[in-house]
Amino acid sequence: MFHAGALITALLAVILVHTVGTFLYMDIWRTALAPDFDVNDFKAYYAGALALSEGRRDLLYPDPATLNLGVLPDQEWVRFAMDRGVPHPSGYIYPPFLAVALRPVTWLSYHRANQAWFVLNVLLFAGAVWLLVRWRPGPVDLVAAAGIVFVCLNFYPTFRALQCGQVSMLIFAMLAAAFWLLRRGRDGAAGAIVGLAAAVKITPAILA
Repeated sequence: MFHAGALITALLAVILVHTVGTFLYMDIWRTALAPDFDVNDFKAYYAGALALSEGRRDLLYPDPATLNLGVLPDQEWVRFAMDRGVPHPSGYIYPPFLAVALRPVTWLSYHRANQAWFVLNVLLFAGAVWLLVRWRPGPVDLVAAAGIVFVCLNFYPTFRALQCGQVSMLIFAMLAAAFWLLRRGRDGAAGAIVGLAAAVKITPAILA
């Protein structure tokens, strides 16, 4: 005869396993095989890094008046990106540090670089969730850990960030690392990571 606690634990385990399976299929497998896999936010990061790699700093920040018209081929930065295999280019609107940091990925073709970026995002997400699970020193509370995993895997922006190749996963991992360090009294290291995250995308600066 089952105790109520054991039954609840079993039900939670089933829900968590189902959630993980759904995430792996919907968020990772289907995204990686989608016909429009290469049409995402990464194209702006790649084009910006490519412009710096080829000494075209003038193309890093397009004319704001035409920034939302990125598919028009009469713009020089659009032709530059399309000639190098970037589909439907969009303007780079991030701090220059991100473009500088991503210069090594331009050694790969756009498609291969986008695949590598997707794999990196998945690994960053997994690392961030692990850091949140281990945020408190000492033994891991399994119920709290299951709750964190469940929420992270069912959070719609998680799906969108992976689907769109956004830099949000990098920011998420960096902020999770900063929180982990902060809980262990390493304030300086935590602050440095938040500052680095703000250099990638200005939003984390609100935490300063």
